[in-house]
Amino acid sequence: MSSTKRTSTATGNGGSGGTSSSATNTGTTSSSTSTSRPPTSPSSSSNRSTRRNVATTGSSTTAAHTTTAATTTTSTSNAQPSSGNDHANNNEVPPSNSSSAAAEALAAAGLDTTDATACSASRIKKRPISGTIGSSDVDSDLTCPICFDLIDIAHVTKCGHSFCQSCIQTALEHTHRCPKCNTPCNINKDVFPNFTLNQIVEKFKEDTNSKKFKASQQTPAMTILECLNASSDDLRLEDLDQLLKMLLQRQEELKLTNKKVSELLLHDFLKHLQQTKTEELNKIQYELQLINEDCKQVEDCLDTMHEKGKDLMKLSTNDECKITATNEVTAATGTSSKDELAAPTTDAIDLSPTHKMQSLLLKRKRILHRYFDELNQSYIQAHNKDWKDLNIKDTSQSVVLDQLRTTVSKMTTYSEIRCLASVNYNSDLYSMSSIVSSVDFDKTYEHFAMAGVTKRIKIFNFANILAKPSGVHYPLYEMTHNAKISCVSWNRYFRHQLVCSDYEGCVTLWDAEAGSLVRSYQEHEKRCWGVSFCDVDPRLIASGSDDSKVKIWSTNSDYSLLSIDAKSNVCCVVFKPDSKFHVLFGTADHNVHYYDIRNPKEPVALFRGHKKAVSYVKFRGGDNSNEFISASTDSTLKMWKINEGQCVRTFTGHVNEKNFVGLETHDGYIVTGSENNTVYMYCTDLSKPLLTYKFDEGATAKRDEGVNDFVSAVCWSNQNYLLAANSQGVVKVLELVK
Repeated sequence: MSSTKRTSTATGNGGSGGTSSSATNTGTTSSSTSTSRPPTSPSSSSNRSTRRNVATTGSSTTAAHTTTAATTTTSTSNAQPSSGNDHANNNEVPPSNSSSAAAEALAAAGLDTTDATACSASRIKKRPISGTIGSSDVDSDLTCPICFDLIDIAHVTKCGHSFCQSCIQTALEHTHRCPKCNTPCNINKDVFPNFTLNQIVEKFKEDTNSKKFKASQQTPAMTILECLNASSDDLRLEDLDQLLKMLLQRQEELKLTNKKVSELLLHDFLKHLQQTKTEELNKIQYELQLINEDCKQVEDCLDTMHEKGKDLMKLSTNDECKITATNEVTAATGTSSKDELAAPTTDAIDLSPTHKMQSLLLKRKRILHRYFDELNQSYIQAHNKDWKDLNIKDTSQSVVLDQLRTTVSKMTTYSEIRCLASVNYNSDLYSMSSIVSSVDFDKTYEHFAMAGVTKRIKIFNFANILAKPSGVHYPLYEMTHNAKISCVSWNRYFRHQLVCSDYEGCVTLWDAEAGSLVRSYQEHEKRCWGVSFCDVDPRLIASGSDDSKVKIWSTNSDYSLLSIDAKSNVCCVVFKPDSKFHVLFGTADHNVHYYDIRNPKEPVALFRGHKKAVSYVKFRGGDNSNEFISASTDSTLKMWKINEGQCVRTFTGHVNEKNFVGLETHDGYIVTGSENNTVYMYCTDLSKPLLTYKFDEGATAKRDEGVNDFVSAVCWSNQNYLLAANSQGVVKVLELVK
């Protein structure tokens, strides 16, 4: 097979693509022989070979066949390109002369004229005619060199040449030499079956038959109209009548089939619709059953309250009777004070509890109807999600009802956000940049600190601002830093300790009461974005930086205790409220990482879901310490459960695409800033904003051209007060109005 492959390559590169199969195979034999003989002139050797062959065989049929093959090989050789380096450059064997091919063909057939004639006759019977499968469309590697047809039951000699089984047996019966290379061969010892080539030939036959079948299938069949046109002269009236009957019958069958298919499709649609509506009905019935039972519980609760109200009314009626009796005595004596005479009657102004309740109910109904759809969805999702199971558990239902009460109470408690006072962070009127990066209250909520790009930390007394909201407010303490400040955090145990991070990667510990620097940590290599104290162990501090590191510090040490490699820029970091071993931080790779600092090599959990960098993370605290809120520059907030590792709710409505806008959580509410200079407040049970407050557009400070104002920091006190700062250095004291 190796010589066959080399021959095929040489013939293909020789440019004889239009030659017949016999020429190709004869050239193949010559190529194999030429490896041991020097090439001669193709033209002269071909002519000598032709004359010698004719003289030897006496113009027999074998000689004629061999002469034709040799002559064809000569013409193929003459058709090669004139350049002699084509094959040398491709490391391929060049075509050999035709005289050796003719000699080997006679040697393969035998020198005896009778034997040669007999062998030639057997080959001529198997040789295919032009246009059959064994001609030009057959690969030369699959062609028998003796019969020039596809190899049938391939056998290979010890010298590596493959033939048909019958062909090689017939050839070796007359001469014990290989017809290709003239190597001595014994038919019993030196010829073996070639199973691999047999499989290749069978595959080739299958492919050829499939192509022929496809070609036959592509032949268009004659239509009825074409048949009628072709035989219009031979048609009779009886034939046309019979044909019309057949066509009408066929037409009815086709109409019936189409109608039946349409009815089946309609039936399938109706069955599917029936199943869908049945499932929806079961779901609605289940929801209705839940609502009826919850409604009955609420009505029972209202009846109980109504009975208590009657008792209170009786007590108030007795008090009114006593007051009336006193007034009658006073009228009889004729003594009355000016205040009593000037006092309005209850008929003029209705101050009854019922009137107050109706007024409050009407106000809160508006808020409830605004979020009716979302509240409905939250209520249904809180129940069992398997709509087919109608077994109601009283315990779970009461829990859901309590959750719904809490949600309704939270969403209707506050009606608006009102501004009480304003504090300016930057006292320099000529400064262009005065962004407040962070605000935070101390442990007693008596003081708050603000810090930003002016490299100053200012501490104010919160009670003084509430007492004089319209006055000019000055800080109690002011500390100057040597870099722009990105974050500030109070210690929740030691009132005087304050820590900040800056744009140079430095973490600084301050004594807020003395206004002095206590310790500076300078291990971060890039800008430090977040810093936070630990609530459980007040000596621990966590910081995150653009150098992809989260570092844990101690107030008693000058060096970091450990470092966590986050593999991405760290934008924020906080300790878990009830643990000193767990930290949570957001990174620029859109993820939130939860680590146990006792094993800083691997995260405990990784929360994916944001589409951009995570700028803030805050734990809810209290009974919900296993839930946290994350903010991202994809303009969304997400609430997560640490134990379940999944997002509970996504909050949308504010705008945040590139800046740090602040985030704070408190008692079931979330407050965040926005890049449209507005403060947004969310309820943790609703995904849409509950209340908003927009900063005044007419700011007195100078504004950078092409830069829009945005809310840069928010903070929540322990009461219904908020602090919100914007990019113009204005800090607003906001009140939640009930």
